[in-house]
Amino acid sequence: MNLFKNLFSILFVISFATIAGCSSPKTKYFILDDAPASTITKYRSCNRIIAIDKVTVANYLDKPNIITRIKPNELLKAEFYRWSEPLDNNIQRVLQQNLSRQLKSDTLLTYPWLGKPAIDYRIEIAVNQFDVDNSGNSVLKVSWNIYDDKKVLIKSKKATYNANASDPANYLDIVRTMNKNITLLGNDLAGQLSGFCYKNK
Repeated sequence: MNLFKNLFSILFVISFATIAGCSSPKTKYFILDDAPASTITKYRSCNRIIAIDKVTVANYLDKPNIITRIKPNELLKAEFYRWSEPLDNNIQRVLQQNLSRQLKSDTLLTYPWLGKPAIDYRIEIAVNQFDVDNSGNSVLKVSWNIYDDKKVLIKSKKATYNANASDPANYLDIVRTMNKNITLLGNDLAGQLSGFCYKNK
Protein backbone atom coordinates (compact mmCIF):
# COMPACT_ATOMS: atom_id res chain seq x y z
CA MET A 1 0.00 0.00 0.00
CA ASN A 2 2.80 2.39 0.93
CA LEU A 3 4.54 1.54 -2.34
CA PHE A 4 1.49 2.60 -4.38
CA LYS A 5 1.06 5.69 -2.23
CA ASN A 6 4.68 6.73 -2.77
CA LEU A 7 4.41 6.00 -6.49
CA PHE A 8 1.27 8.14 -6.71
CA SER A 9 3.05 11.00 -4.90
CA ILE A 10 6.02 10.84 -7.29
CA LEU A 11 3.75 10.82 -10.36
CA PHE A 12 1.80 13.78 -8.95
CA VAL A 13 5.00 15.81 -8.45
CA ILE A 14 6.25 14.98 -11.97
CA SER A 15 2.87 15.91 -13.50
CA PHE A 16 2.72 19.17 -11.57
CA ALA A 17 6.27 20.09 -12.60
CA THR A 18 5.45 19.32 -16.23
CA ILE A 19 2.33 21.47 -16.17
CA ALA A 20 4.17 24.30 -14.42
CA GLY A 21 6.99 24.07 -16.97
CA CYS A 22 4.59 24.24 -19.88
CA SER A 23 2.87 27.31 -18.45
CA SER A 24 6.09 29.28 -17.79
CA PRO A 25 6.71 32.22 -20.16
CA LYS A 26 9.38 31.61 -22.77
CA THR A 27 12.44 33.84 -22.48
CA LYS A 28 12.94 36.19 -25.43
CA TYR A 29 16.35 37.54 -26.42
CA PHE A 30 17.12 40.86 -28.09
CA ILE A 31 20.11 42.52 -29.72
CA LEU A 32 21.10 46.01 -30.83
CA ASP A 33 21.77 46.27 -34.56
CA ASP A 34 23.51 48.76 -36.83
CA ALA A 35 21.26 51.56 -38.04
CA PRO A 36 19.16 51.28 -41.21
CA ALA A 37 20.76 53.00 -44.21
CA SER A 38 17.97 55.61 -44.26
CA THR A 39 18.96 56.86 -40.79
CA ILE A 40 22.71 57.02 -41.43
CA THR A 41 24.21 60.47 -42.01
CA LYS A 42 27.47 60.32 -43.95
CA TYR A 43 30.30 62.66 -42.98
CA ARG A 44 33.56 63.71 -44.53
CA SER A 45 36.45 61.38 -43.68
CA CYS A 46 40.14 61.47 -44.51
CA ASN A 47 41.79 58.02 -44.40
CA ARG A 48 42.46 57.88 -40.67
CA ILE A 49 42.61 54.95 -38.26
CA ILE A 50 40.06 55.42 -35.49
CA ALA A 51 39.90 53.02 -32.55
CA ILE A 52 36.92 52.46 -30.26
CA ASP A 53 38.18 51.35 -26.86
CA LYS A 54 36.31 48.85 -24.67
CA VAL A 55 32.93 50.35 -23.78
CA THR A 56 32.23 50.45 -20.04
CA VAL A 57 28.70 50.20 -18.67
CA ALA A 58 27.29 51.03 -15.23
CA ASN A 59 27.19 48.04 -12.89
CA TYR A 60 23.39 47.82 -12.94
CA LEU A 61 23.55 47.28 -16.72
CA ASP A 62 26.16 44.56 -16.54
CA LYS A 63 23.57 41.78 -16.62
CA PRO A 64 21.41 40.13 -19.28
CA ASN A 65 18.07 41.58 -18.20
CA ILE A 66 16.49 44.59 -19.91
CA ILE A 67 15.97 47.27 -17.26
CA THR A 68 12.87 49.43 -16.71
CA ARG A 69 13.10 52.51 -14.47
CA ILE A 70 9.83 52.44 -12.50
CA LYS A 71 10.70 55.36 -10.22
CA PRO A 72 13.81 57.57 -9.84
CA ASN A 73 15.25 55.09 -7.32
CA GLU A 74 13.51 51.87 -8.35
CA LEU A 75 14.44 49.54 -11.20
CA LEU A 76 12.74 46.45 -12.60
CA LYS A 77 14.70 43.60 -14.23
CA ALA A 78 12.71 41.90 -16.99
CA GLU A 79 13.02 38.22 -16.16
CA PHE A 80 11.93 36.90 -19.56
CA TYR A 81 13.25 39.70 -21.81
CA ARG A 82 17.03 39.65 -22.06
CA TRP A 83 20.01 40.81 -24.10
CA SER A 84 21.54 38.07 -26.20
CA GLU A 85 25.08 39.27 -25.42
CA PRO A 86 26.78 41.65 -22.96
CA LEU A 87 25.75 45.25 -23.61
CA ASP A 88 29.30 46.59 -23.67
CA ASN A 89 30.25 44.29 -26.57
CA ASN A 90 26.98 44.89 -28.42
CA ILE A 91 27.23 48.70 -28.18
CA GLN A 92 30.86 48.71 -29.27
CA ARG A 93 30.13 46.56 -32.33
CA VAL A 94 27.10 48.62 -33.41
CA LEU A 95 29.05 51.88 -33.12
CA GLN A 96 31.90 50.40 -35.15
CA GLN A 97 29.48 49.32 -37.89
CA ASN A 98 27.67 52.67 -37.96
CA LEU A 99 30.83 54.80 -37.92
CA SER A 100 32.43 52.67 -40.63
CA ARG A 101 29.59 53.64 -42.96
CA GLN A 102 29.41 57.25 -41.81
CA LEU A 103 33.17 57.87 -42.13
CA LYS A 104 33.66 55.72 -45.19
CA SER A 105 37.34 56.33 -45.96
CA ASP A 106 38.39 55.93 -42.31
CA THR A 107 39.31 52.57 -40.77
CA LEU A 108 37.40 51.76 -37.57
CA LEU A 109 39.00 49.37 -35.08
CA THR A 110 37.51 47.97 -31.89
CA TYR A 111 39.28 46.83 -28.74
CA PRO A 112 41.12 44.51 -28.59
CA TRP A 113 42.93 45.38 -31.83
CA LEU A 114 45.79 43.31 -33.22
CA GLY A 115 49.37 44.55 -33.20
CA LYS A 116 50.25 48.22 -32.76
CA PRO A 117 48.39 50.13 -35.47
CA ALA A 118 49.16 53.82 -36.03
CA ILE A 119 45.97 55.07 -34.40
CA ASP A 120 45.00 58.66 -35.22
CA TYR A 121 42.08 58.94 -32.79
CA ARG A 122 40.95 56.75 -29.92
CA ILE A 123 37.44 56.90 -28.45
CA GLU A 124 36.55 56.01 -24.85
CA ILE A 125 32.85 55.59 -23.99
CA ALA A 126 31.22 55.10 -20.57
CA VAL A 127 27.50 54.27 -20.49
CA ASN A 128 26.05 55.64 -17.25
CA GLN A 129 22.36 55.00 -17.96
CA PHE A 130 20.59 52.90 -20.58
CA ASP A 131 17.02 51.98 -19.70
CA VAL A 132 13.37 52.77 -20.37
CA ASP A 133 10.58 54.06 -18.12
CA ASN A 134 6.95 52.95 -17.85
CA SER A 135 5.84 55.48 -20.47
CA GLY A 136 8.27 54.10 -23.05
CA ASN A 137 10.88 56.88 -22.80
CA SER A 138 14.32 55.38 -23.44
CA VAL A 139 17.30 57.26 -22.00
CA LEU A 140 20.96 56.83 -22.87
CA LYS A 141 23.44 58.82 -20.78
CA VAL A 142 27.09 58.58 -21.76
CA SER A 143 30.45 60.21 -21.19
CA TRP A 144 32.92 60.03 -24.05
CA ASN A 145 36.49 61.13 -24.67
CA ILE A 146 38.50 61.39 -27.87
CA TYR A 147 42.31 61.20 -27.77
CA ASP A 148 44.75 62.04 -30.56
CA ASP A 149 47.68 59.98 -31.83
CA LYS A 150 49.81 61.22 -28.92
CA LYS A 151 47.17 60.05 -26.42
CA VAL A 152 46.29 63.65 -25.57
CA LEU A 153 42.64 64.29 -24.68
CA ILE A 154 41.23 66.62 -27.33
CA LYS A 155 37.48 66.33 -26.77
CA SER A 156 35.36 65.28 -23.79
CA LYS A 157 31.58 65.31 -23.58
CA LYS A 158 28.67 64.17 -21.43
CA ALA A 159 25.51 63.60 -23.44
CA THR A 160 21.94 62.40 -23.00
CA TYR A 161 19.91 60.87 -25.82
CA ASN A 162 16.16 60.21 -25.69
CA ALA A 163 13.69 58.30 -27.84
CA ASN A 164 10.11 57.20 -27.21
CA ALA A 165 8.60 53.77 -27.81
CA SER A 166 5.14 53.86 -29.35
CA ASP A 167 4.14 50.78 -27.32
CA PRO A 168 5.78 50.71 -23.85
CA ALA A 169 4.48 47.16 -23.26
CA ASN A 170 6.17 45.77 -26.37
CA TYR A 171 9.79 44.85 -25.69
CA LEU A 172 10.67 44.68 -29.39
CA ASP A 173 9.50 48.29 -29.74
CA ILE A 174 11.45 49.22 -26.60
CA VAL A 175 14.68 47.69 -27.97
CA ARG A 176 14.21 49.46 -31.30
CA THR A 177 13.86 52.71 -29.38
CA MET A 178 17.05 52.02 -27.43
CA ASN A 179 18.72 51.23 -30.76
CA LYS A 180 17.80 54.74 -31.97
CA ASN A 181 19.71 56.23 -29.04
CA ILE A 182 22.85 54.31 -30.03
CA THR A 183 22.43 55.71 -33.56
CA LEU A 184 22.20 59.23 -32.12
CA LEU A 185 25.41 58.65 -30.16
CA GLY A 186 27.13 57.45 -33.35
CA ASN A 187 25.93 60.54 -35.23
CA ASP A 188 27.40 62.74 -32.49
CA LEU A 189 30.77 60.98 -32.62
CA ALA A 190 30.88 60.93 -36.43
CA GLY A 191 30.19 64.66 -36.60
CA GLN A 192 32.95 65.38 -34.11
CA LEU A 193 35.49 63.20 -35.93
CA SER A 194 34.52 64.74 -39.24
CA GLY A 195 35.22 68.16 -37.73
CA PHE A 196 38.76 67.06 -36.94
CA CYS A 197 39.12 66.03 -40.56
CA TYR A 198 38.23 69.52 -41.75
CA LYS A 199 40.79 71.03 -39.39
CA ASN A 200 43.56 68.70 -40.48
CA LYS A 201 42.99 68.90 -44.23
